[in-house]
Amino acid sequence: MVLASKNIIRLDPSQLSLKSQLLELIMLDMRVSTSILQLFKEYPVGGVILFRENLSGSIEEILQLTDSLQENSQFGRFIGIDQEGGIINRIRVATRMPGNMALGAINNLELTTQAASIIASELNALGINLNFAPCVDVNSNPQNPVIGVRSFGQNPQLVARHGCAYIDGLNQQQVIACAKHFPGHGNTNNDSHLGEVIVNSTFDYLEQYDLIPFQAAIAHGVDMVMAAHIVAPHLDDGRIYSAKSNCEVRIPATFSKKIITGLLRQKLGFSGVIVSDALDMQAITKNFDPVEATILSLQAGIDLVVMPFQIRNSDDIKKFIDYFNQVYAICESSPQLIEHIQQACSRIIKLKQLKITSPKNFLSVKSRTLFKQRTDEVKQIVGSSKHRQFERDIAKQAITLYKNSTKTLPWLSNRQDQILVISTNSSIADSSKTILNDLHYTNVNTMVLDIADEKDEKSFMHNLWYQIQVADKVLLMTYNLIAPNEMLNNIINQLNGLNKLYVIFSCCNPYDIQYVCGVSTNVLVFGASGFDKTNNLFKKFTLNLTQAITLAFSAVSENQFNHYVPINLDL
Repeated sequence: MVLASKNIIRLDPSQLSLKSQLLELIMLDMRVSTSILQLFKEYPVGGVILFRENLSGSIEEILQLTDSLQENSQFGRFIGIDQEGGIINRIRVATRMPGNMALGAINNLELTTQAASIIASELNALGINLNFAPCVDVNSNPQNPVIGVRSFGQNPQLVARHGCAYIDGLNQQQVIACAKHFPGHGNTNNDSHLGEVIVNSTFDYLEQYDLIPFQAAIAHGVDMVMAAHIVAPHLDDGRIYSAKSNCEVRIPATFSKKIITGLLRQKLGFSGVIVSDALDMQAITKNFDPVEATILSLQAGIDLVVMPFQIRNSDDIKKFIDYFNQVYAICESSPQLIEHIQQACSRIIKLKQLKITSPKNFLSVKSRTLFKQRTDEVKQIVGSSKHRQFERDIAKQAITLYKNSTKTLPWLSNRQDQILVISTNSSIADSSKTILNDLHYTNVNTMVLDIADEKDEKSFMHNLWYQIQVADKVLLMTYNLIAPNEMLNNIINQLNGLNKLYVIFSCCNPYDIQYVCGVSTNVLVFGASGFDKTNNLFKKFTLNLTQAITLAFSAVSENQFNHYVPINLDL
């Protein structure tokens, strides 16, 4: 995307004032109308990150927003997004792809590159120049609540290969890639969105596992690396004073000079732009206000401070100005911070000069004829039938038949069958019924394992027992189990006792099979509807589930399923 003229990008960042340099180091979260863009006339921050609230409108509206975001910016503005694919996607009108672990299951590097390239082509067309992807965390903990299917897998070499292939795909479309979450968020059972996360891996372990994909991405020329808010005591066991909490707390990687400057910048030799994870996550906000968090990030060696301050309404503009003035006053009085700001600004503008240099896409919304022409062209790219067909094809390729000991699949498909869907997630139950109806199976009942009290449970189990007896086929849809489920195990025992045809679909994380007993047939889906912590809502993602159910009801051979599993499911 996007600069109005080439002479602008030749400006030397060293000629900027300290205020202008510091603004280049800030990326704001602004889920509001474009009236907030007036702020950028006086405070032209270096970047903005967009979310679903910004992108729920038409293609025309998205283009108007991204064009407007490039105004009042000397070097072009980073317009970032989390469009990883799979369960992490922000643009409803865009092609989504099946997600990283699905790609790891297919294990075809060319397809990974192609999937990333399609995502990037649509971002580029919409004026979005930075994708906070790929996630190159090695998911070694089955109970990880925040990474899971966002990882390519458990083998660090596999993650490294697919991470580099994904970076290639973004680079092909002139979209900036960002490897995350350094030094690795895969070996944890906590979520930094919700509080402190401690990774107790030794340095030797990190070298053999978590750091390998980052080293590969760096050697591959990735432009950005994102720091995680994890506490890694074997890398930095220090403590840091929190004025907000009035006590010393364990230092997260984002604030650790040992990790950010010592390990990432110096030991691993990364010369690109280091970005923070969102500073409004509870792992940070529990102990630090936005000013503290920003200063500590800069002191550690972070170049681009992401989401230190939320812009939700006009009152937040005043708060932001106060926040920025406080940060500026602290930086102005610190020679060390001034030096870092100059170096960080230089890295940021160098990257912008390399990647945000395509004026062919930047047509002012004020020129209606040109804007309509551009919009028509973009509509041929974003969510195109060709892209949609590709995502369906690879989603189907990823559907994995992990267990089939009784040869339940393939099963004879009769549209008159009575089908029972039992799910641990109401959204997935609803989606499953819709998918089956679309396949012309009309006798479908659903039951959700969400019982309010003992009285309801008795009535529920009585009804469930009847539904199981009359069903011809049973689909059990599990969603990110973290412990054995007694009710689910009782249901499986009943099904086995009745010799019912049933399949368990692990709808998101594939580890669910470890928490149920006696399962004969298990299909891995690698992503379905679920709770989006960033947006605090349930979201629909039915691509993988549609392909899984369709394949289960249409396959005539086991060979039509994938059989490679990119994580360890040994029971």
